Amino acid sequence: MKTTQQPYQFVAEPITSVAGQLLGVSVQTVLLNDGVHVQHPELVIRTWSTDEKRNYLYEQLSTITKQAAWILKRGVTVSLPVCDEESAVLLSHDNALRYALSSLPFVRLELSESISTVRDELRGIRNAMWLSDLGKGDSDVSGLVTHNYDVVKLDNGFFNNEVNKPTFPVLIKNLREYCDRIIVPSFEDRRHVPMLREAGIWGVQGQYRTVPFTKVHTLM
Repeated sequence: MKTTQQPYQFVAEPITSVAGQLLGVSVQTVLLNDGVHVQHPELVIRTWSTDEKRNYLYEQLSTITKQAAWILKRGVTVSLPVCDEESAVLLSHDNALRYALSSLPFVRLELSESISTVRDELRGIRNAMWLSDLGKGDSDVSGLVTHNYDVVKLDNGFFNNEVNKPTFPVLIKNLREYCDRIIVPSFEDRRHVPMLREAGIWGVQGQYRTVPFTKVHTLM
């Protein structure tokens, strides 16, 4: 049953290489309140009850499952941002959610830097994990050093502060010692493409429009 607090829908935001090749999609949630988009829906989701979060997560996974044939055919990944620690634990310990997740090997759980410590509590999840918001300042980089993340996504503010500094290539080189694949989010300024390519950035997000997840097959 869908939570009654807010109507919501899922959209797919393309993740591409610097050159524009589709690498995957990130599942984003659009919350509507009286027909108006709610800013920062993850903050609202965190206030939901455990049952509401469970239903929400199951509907997310069900929506992804319906597009699994196309996703597998294209060989792309799907990153699933996890809003809070309770949601992460539900995905690990709730039998129905864990079973649904295990049937989607192309799904990557995206843990933000602020909740990355919950990874030690997760059991039975074979899906690869991503670390997001790196550099936001919620924690240090110890989680990146001690855990094996498949991909690291930079915090947008951190990226904007660092990209024009001469030390940016060195920063990325040091981060790639721990995780070779790095994503730049909310990427819009094409002038940075040569620098990102030279630094070895694996992917960018936000370069192309989102589509309803039910229309994910219309992407490139």
